[in-house]
Amino acid sequence: MMNEENGKTQLTVEELSALLPEGYALVEKDGWIPRQQAEEQLRALSFDRQIDLELTRCGAKSLTAARALLDLNQLRENPDGVASAVGKIRKENDWLFQKESTFSTGAVLTPRRSVDTESMTDAEYYAYRKQMKG
Repeated sequence: MMNEENGKTQLTVEELSALLPEGYALVEKDGWIPRQQAEEQLRALSFDRQIDLELTRCGAKSLTAARALLDLNQLRENPDGVASAVGKIRKENDWLFQKESTFSTGAVLTPRRSVDTESMTDAEYYAYRKQMKG
């Protein structure tokens, strides 16, 4: 394929994969690196994303401060324990997390209309009060 901007040939993913030496992967910023190292980098990025998503879901005010309280080495060995670890630091450090009542549910709230009792007649007002009580 020809890149029209700079006149260089641009390879498709399939063509590039065929050119890679066996056991190697191409990482944009590092150039040629062993495939195992590329997979480790991908796992590390995925783990970091999992931690950040869980902290965000729990309402962490500062991801950096909350991450500092987590034992990341232990969580790398047991990634299933991320939710419980975040729950533990949330209980111990409630100042670092937003209160649950401030989370947005996405629901649109309709303001309640107030009844204009000033313009009612006495009979309407007493009927309204009777309806409100019972």
